[in-house]
Amino acid sequence: MIREEAGEDEEFVKNYCMKRNIPFYAKKIDIKTVSKESKIGTEEAGRKARYDFFKEIFKITNANKIATAHTKSDNAETVLMNIIRGAGISGIKGIVALRDKIYIKPLINISRDEIEEYCKEKCLNPRHDKTNDENIYTRNKIRNILLPLIQKEFNPNIVETLDRLSRPCKGRE
Repeated sequence: MIREEAGEDEEFVKNYCMKRNIPFYAKKIDIKTVSKESKIGTEEAGRKARYDFFKEIFKITNANKIATAHTKSDNAETVLMNIIRGAGISGIKGIVALRDKIYIKPLINISRDEIEEYCKEKCLNPRHDKTNDENIYTRNKIRNILLPLIQKEFNPNIVETLDRLSRPCKGRE
């Protein structure tokens, strides 16, 4: 309930699932209010609400795993963000492929560019979250400003470099 088009995104996914006989679950949460009441940022409040919902569906469906769409690009952003924030060696591990024996990241070894290219080749029309273009959040600034600058001026393979840096850490192999 942060973005105006969130309802359209929900309808898109609902229709996709209905056409393919895939169970569909949705929940509306006023994240701005939750953020304000909890005195945490909207990104953190949204992430917490999302994972709480995942846990609900996990129990309802008696699932054994929850897959999220985190990519190698997300991992690079996370590693860089952690370094900037001073997380130390523990922050270099980035996004692990398996967390808490429940959360799996099947796309963690694929970059966002590769996924976008695949969508283009297959004439897929994925939804776009416009808030990812707004440079008001640290992650978006890293994604939209810092990583492109590093790619252009210092290392065109920075996503691969940061991903490789994160791999020796336990849980990423």
